[in-house]
Amino acid sequence: MKLKKMLGFGILANIIMATIFSLYSYGNNKVVATVSTVEINYKNVEDLATKAPLVIKGKVVDIKEVEKVVYDNAKGEDEDFDEIIYTNKVFKVEKVYKGSDVKSGDEILVRILEGEIDDVVQHSEFTVSEGESYVLFLKPSVYPKKDGAYAIEGGAQGIFEIKNKSNKNNISSQEIKVVNEKYKEIESLDELESTLENSLNN
Repeated sequence: MKLKKMLGFGILANIIMATIFSLYSYGNNKVVATVSTVEINYKNVEDLATKAPLVIKGKVVDIKEVEKVVYDNAKGEDEDFDEIIYTNKVFKVEKVYKGSDVKSGDEILVRILEGEIDDVVQHSEFTVSEGESYVLFLKPSVYPKKDGAYAIEGGAQGIFEIKNKSNKNNISSQEIKVVNEKYKEIESLDELESTLENSLNN
């Protein structure tokens, strides 16, 4: 009898927790989605660098408008989603590894598949925060329009977050960590830059 009471309490507790979660998820009337942008699965950074027409190190200096694009399948716009949210982020270029269209000091617009409009919240597979620096593998953005903006080649594969938590002056690139969920074997900016130099000069 005691066992039955314990089992009954456990089932009831699970039902209550599920109800609370449902109310939290749907009570605010927001639809939350995570969008993946991986078109090609690159086996290594060398292949990614060869494909991307522009590779830079840059810092997010501004976040521009959020856009929602509604795709019309009747017009042959073959998309996986009926609508997609883009956030336009401004990067100040700190170093150019590949590409001749931009130079150090330029500001470029990079279109990220994330944002919130009305009741829709869209997350990307990676976070791009204002004030932070990244190494980006870029291509011209074609959605929702061709306006000189860029998109990240390979989705999460094409962005390395630079983590410099040291307060030391004259810190070397070997001590500056980079983070990419796929290419975890590359841990420092020095390693990444060496890989890029070798692949782009061969």
